[in-house]
Amino acid sequence: MKEQREHYRYALVTRLGWFGGVVAVATLCLLTSMPGTGIAALDGVGVASASQLAKFCTGYTACNVSPYTTHGYNATTNKKSYWGADSGDNCTNYVAYVEDTDYGATYPGTGLGNAEAWGTDKLPAGSTVNSSPSVGAVAWWNSTAGLGSTGHVAIVESYTATSVTVSEDAYIAPGYSDGRDFDWRTYTTSGSPSLYPTAFIHFAGVKIPSTVSRPAALVNGGYSQIDVFYRDTNGDLDDDSWSDTPAGYTVHTIASGIAGNPVAIRNSGYSQVDVFYRNLNGQLADTSWSASSGKGYQTQIIANGMVGDPSAIVNSSYSEIDVFFENTSGQLEDAGWSASSGKGYQTQIIANGEVGDPSAIVNTGYSNIDVFFANTSGQIEDAGWSASSGKGYQTQIIANGATGNPSAIVNSGYSNIDVFYEGTDGDLWDAGWSASSGQGYQTHEITPGIVGDPYAIVNSGYSDIDVFYPGSNGALWDAGWSASSGQGYQTHEITPGIAGDPYAIVNSGYSDIDVFYPGSNGALWDAGWSAASGKGYQTQELPTG
Repeated sequence: MKEQREHYRYALVTRLGWFGGVVAVATLCLLTSMPGTGIAALDGVGVASASQLAKFCTGYTACNVSPYTTHGYNATTNKKSYWGADSGDNCTNYVAYVEDTDYGATYPGTGLGNAEAWGTDKLPAGSTVNSSPSVGAVAWWNSTAGLGSTGHVAIVESYTATSVTVSEDAYIAPGYSDGRDFDWRTYTTSGSPSLYPTAFIHFAGVKIPSTVSRPAALVNGGYSQIDVFYRDTNGDLDDDSWSDTPAGYTVHTIASGIAGNPVAIRNSGYSQVDVFYRNLNGQLADTSWSASSGKGYQTQIIANGMVGDPSAIVNSSYSEIDVFFENTSGQLEDAGWSASSGKGYQTQIIANGEVGDPSAIVNTGYSNIDVFFANTSGQIEDAGWSASSGKGYQTQIIANGATGNPSAIVNSGYSNIDVFYEGTDGDLWDAGWSASSGQGYQTHEITPGIVGDPYAIVNSGYSDIDVFYPGSNGALWDAGWSASSGQGYQTHEITPGIAGDPYAIVNSGYSDIDVFYPGSNGALWDAGWSAASGKGYQTQELPTG
């Protein structure tokens, strides 16, 4: 199930199989521990700065949750040898696995030996070694680069002018229980000694799938407009904008350097749109548009040390915006803006032990904010704030056996809250709270066959709830509940060809629902439903940058 989740999240190409059939060679990528830092240090390396060795996730489980990936490499797949490398927890076997099975690299023909020799060994025709990183290339350290006498290799996941972020695996150093596990890490050109790679290996035959990110959409009713924000295949933040005069979508780039999936809010009190996202430097960025400024979208940094994707809310009762995210210490952090303070965004820690992306709601009927997230124990946790309590955020466990990221809604017509999530059994679950029951959150299974994160909406005009999710068959599905039917949740397949998690909006002005998602062809798609058409969901490919 984790491997299926992996492929739908990242739209990876079909696995091409491994070539094998060569003699395994000894391959070492050893690690020791830097005393007093809590940071792993590579064998033979002097003490480096924390920023040089900062890790975003550690272990196969933690690194298989969006926005990270193990590319399907785990305790099962690592038992095989790829390209002649020693099987198990080591850097060369992992890199050979990814280059071979995910990216279709040309087989070198013989084992490449220890990592130290990869950049100087005989590579397949058409391969290059240079100083320019690219996504899918191999970051290579020779024997004198500071990562031990046997060198090191890793997969380039993203890069900037002064840093490269990689996924990597290595042997655990004998005698060090905290040694080198699988991780995602950024290496920078700064520091002494610099641990930046010696060079980058670009194997012949590599094909990196081009796909857009999970989108975020909003309806700007005051302007009869829909905006769909997403990271395009160039790593830019794009806006696909629809207007009924003239009809159709047009695309334009509004920011560059986006590393994660965006979220968007409309602050109607200020005629403003804000798009929040993690940039390539691990910062929380806000690209905003204001009707009064006339300047177009402007970008500002509002917080540092972010991992994953944020969740944002507008608390109109207090003229506030809150952006919740996981920080690099595994804590749930809130970057809050208040119209009355005049201080800009202020950050605070509101919970510990977060893994993944939060989902926040405003329950205006009770003047409450609830932020739901998966914790390190595989539970769904609620960090709740109440205007009346005066106690700040209080946390409670509302469900067990969760994986991935939750999606929460407030059904104000029924004074209910529902939190949808994928269970460890691969089923779609609902943790529901009702003001009238007095029983707290109750969980129930909705349907099997989910392989990603759900997205839920309330269609108040029809007293309906719809939960959209990627199914195990590669299709977009809808688990729908109707107050009038009395039948509970009913599931149906909307369309095949989904390659990531969906995002949905209700356009009440037109009695429409639109579900946006990355397609298996790498493009952005819209599955739209109209009450007036009577045709069910119709799909269209949107223009992308």
